[in-house]
Amino acid sequence: MSAELTKSTKQIYTGVLIIALSSVLLAITSFILFVISAVVINKGDMSMSASFSFMAILGLIVVVFGILSFVGYIIYFLGINKFKTLVNNNDKPAAKILFLGVLLSLIGALLAIIPVIGVVGGFVSLAGSILMIVAYNKLKNSSTMPEKAKKGWSLLFISALALVLVFVIGFIPVAGLWLSSIVSIFAWIMIIIGWKKIKTHLV
Repeated sequence: MSAELTKSTKQIYTGVLIIALSSVLLAITSFILFVISAVVINKGDMSMSASFSFMAILGLIVVVFGILSFVGYIIYFLGINKFKTLVNNNDKPAAKILFLGVLLSLIGALLAIIPVIGVVGGFVSLAGSILMIVAYNKLKNSSTMPEKAKKGWSLLFISALALVLVFVIGFIPVAGLWLSSIVSIFAWIMIIIGWKKIKTHLV
């Protein structure tokens, strides 16, 4: 079981790295494009056709990174699916909640790729993050988890709260884009560090 648990946490970590890479690159790219467009519009140098072209490029970037993120979520999901069956019996209820949270995030990532219903994907991912908050809170307070692994769950708990904040901040006009980008990068750094601790100290 220990070998299988190690394998599942490595798979989860790989998926997380792919998701984090795509999310951070998307956040950085969106921020850069936002700054460029703001400067150009402020100078009055952007025509209507150029504005549409700019939005088309941004939309394409979102789709490309969305696909990459979706692939990461599939790997993450497969790892969590194994993980929930291998942890201590006392932690299985929390692991199952985490599984549902990741499943919703996977569905949200898929919907986000589709331009027309991308907003719906955001709400589905939000529901997934809320379930993750519940699961991480249980796991970080687990009586059966190793102490160093519990520190990883604590970081993941913080990251899930940050991702909910990203969703809320995104509704703020103008400043919402760059603020959510910064918080998103912070969240994914926490996720990488958290899962690395779990991968190293759980077994």
